[in-house]
Amino acid sequence: MKNYLVLLALSMAVSVNAQSELHQYKYILMPYQFDFAKKPDQYRLNTLTRYKLKQMGFDVYFDNETLPADVASDRCLAAFADVVNSSGFLTTKLTVVFKDCQNTVIYSTKEGSSKTKEYDKAYKEALNEAFISLSGFKYSYKPKKQTKTSTSGVTPAVATTATVAAATQTTPMTNTSPATTVPPPPPPPTNSATKEVATTTAVVTTAAAASQSPSGTTTQQEILYAQPTANGYQLVDSTPKIVYVLQKTQHPDIYIVKGKDGVVYKKDGRWSMDEYINGKLQSKVMNIKFFD
Repeated sequence: MKNYLVLLALSMAVSVNAQSELHQYKYILMPYQFDFAKKPDQYRLNTLTRYKLKQMGFDVYFDNETLPADVASDRCLAAFADVVNSSGFLTTKLTVVFKDCQNTVIYSTKEGSSKTKEYDKAYKEALNEAFISLSGFKYSYKPKKQTKTSTSGVTPAVATTATVAAATQTTPMTNTSPATTVPPPPPPPTNSATKEVATTTAVVTTAAAASQSPSGTTTQQEILYAQPTANGYQLVDSTPKIVYVLQKTQHPDIYIVKGKDGVVYKKDGRWSMDEYINGKLQSKVMNIKFFD
């Protein structure tokens, strides 16, 4: 009995300490569609999750919203909230997980569960039970002292390093998490040497590549910037305005274009978009490149 009480006390101490780390983050970013869901805000779980976090005092943004300027340029100001589904055949099980900009788990709630047969009720019951772990938690921003953060941060599931060929090397897209709306990156360096750099939020451009129109004249493609989302990328122009939303598939070089009958894919080292417009297939080269 004594050993049990000691273990219980230690467990509670670890949990409280992990919760206290959440005070160090100015914002919470979260997806508008969880990975296990079939559509955005299915069963209103995303809305419910944000509501509960806001009730604790957090400043919460979905990955499809425009972010404040400070977190748009430094993702490490935010913690990333997600809901993990580990349901079985007869039981719905959900856990709320918080990660930092390096994809390291900061805090996980206890698993909430429900045996209700109706999905709508079961998911909400399990989520509410998971949030019991944070019952009584009140957030107040207490920034870390002497922290060193990247000027742009990285999102969960982004590699920690990448070799980028300045201005010329085409590199494949990688899987990421929450989106930001950030200004375009500075012009690529003139030095052609390949640099080993810390990967931050990948800023990918659809290079202004020359292409031939049917009349034989040369046209210039608009530069777009790829910003990571929970399910792929959003491509923005220099305004910045969201032009396309790309959703990942099982193939790392193929993305579905949300809201359009088309795909973006990589072939022979070049990114292209195929889209059906008025029943006719149209294609265009996008030539996506990464810059440090």
